Amino acid sequence: MSKYFQAQPLTMTWVTTTLTLFAVMSILPVLSFIGLSIFAVCSSLSIALVSGFVVVVAVEAMFVTVLLLVLGGLLLFSVTFTSAGAMAYLTFRLGQHLQTRGRSGIAEWAQETKQHFAPVKSEDHDDSDSSGVLVAREANENVKIEGSASCS
Repeated sequence: MSKYFQAQPLTMTWVTTTLTLFAVMSILPVLSFIGLSIFAVCSSLSIALVSGFVVVVAVEAMFVTVLLLVLGGLLLFSVTFTSAGAMAYLTFRLGQHLQTRGRSGIAEWAQETKQHFAPVKSEDHDDSDSSGVLVAREANENVKIEGSASCS
């Protein structure tokens, strides 16, 4: 190559300069192509992932909506039929009281109905009595335990 450069310096300078400029000028489009290709692939993947996420959230929201509607319907159904059953029972009991006692059965029915809805009041507040182990207390505070002799 140096032989050709010495023989024709102007031509070889032009060829070298042209090839150098071509290499320098062609690197820009090649790098731009590679960069834009990577950008297009990454953008497509990002758009696909975001779209998939949005679709999953929309489908999940639809399923949650259907679940809440079904649960609300079941709640309405159960409240309605529980109330209807309670009213049917109270009406049946009123009929029984009227049939057996006549007009005075209404007062008995009202008292019975109040007992159904009134809270039960416990008069015994000693927790040890409800354990099932304590059988009886004697006068000197000895405790008689089931299946054994008395203890102090």
